Amino acid sequence: WLGQAGLGDPALLAEQIDIERGWETAVEMAIRVPLSAICATGSVERVSDASRDGMPGALMTFIDESAERFPADADTLPARVKSKWPGASLLAGVYTAGSVAEARQRAASLAPHESVITRDGYWLGPGWVQIDGGAGGEPGILERESALEETREQIRETEAKTGVAQTALERAQGVVAD
Repeated sequence: WLGQAGLGDPALLAEQIDIERGWETAVEMAIRVPLSAICATGSVERVSDASRDGMPGALMTFIDESAERFPADADTLPARVKSKWPGASLLAGVYTAGSVAEARQRAASLAPHESVITRDGYWLGPGWVQIDGGAGGEPGILERESALEETREQIRETEAKTGVAQTALERAQGVVAD
């Protein structure tokens, strides 16, 4: 269905965002779309124009690179996320706090559409709080994606070092053979 809609082989949102270390849990809790959202240029227009015939039965979310970008204030969650995809609107109105006490104090003065979240996932708004019980102690999708990217970088560095060592070995073998 994606191919028929002209979207080819798009990337997933979780693969396209870089989150300030330590804020992965907060972003995963507060983001307003699934982390499996499909990121593709022109996707909103293409999907809106596409027939739903043959579409998988699951809910699908699309993010378009060409969408308008909104500035993020330093004390907001969008300021902790970097991506070529416009993500500020997905976290708009979510402020950050260094502690639960600070978040509680700030939540008391927020507008109805605003909230505040801590690094460890205490998310508060006017008259409500949501927390992640940490069932199983397993890292979230974004934390795992970050760890995978670090591993990919280590592999690239190791491959580069291996190439240099291989070249040096071949030179040394050439000298010994002469």
